[in-house]
Amino acid sequence: MTRIFLLVALLCGLPARADEFLDSSSRGAGPNLRSSIAVVNMRSLDFAETFQGDPSETIRPARGGAENSALFLIEGRPYASVIVLIPDDTVILSSDSRESGRKTLRVRGLVSLPEAGLPFTLNAKGLGSVSVGGTREAILNNQAAGSYEGRFFVTVMYQ
Repeated sequence: MTRIFLLVALLCGLPARADEFLDSSSRGAGPNLRSSIAVVNMRSLDFAETFQGDPSETIRPARGGAENSALFLIEGRPYASVIVLIPDDTVILSSDSRESGRKTLRVRGLVSLPEAGLPFTLNAKGLGSVSVGGTREAILNNQAAGSYEGRFFVTVMYQ
């Protein structure tokens, strides 16, 4: 069987920034300004080239980020404990291809390292990183050729 179909699937994580906020819990002292958390997308989740008939593909997160896993830099307070949240539902990749055929793909089972929902500590400079992976569904024989892109949000909060 000759493979003539080229598809690039890219899943961009959109950083969600927890901006500075006011904490009015201090008695009579007025609002208390807390520091913000910045989330910077360093690399997107990339399923690279695939072809019609290819099976599903899983990209696993890794410390420092596996080659194709998404990688996010977290910037906050030194030694702060933070929690990362990622979607637990399906993310849709779509294409604006002019080819006929199916023009969406699903990515399921997003996972992160450190694990989403569990606290981890930023380093002495207030930095940390999060790697995200997931599973792209099998490529059907009627999948339209083209580039496929989608988005998901990464949220980071102080513990």
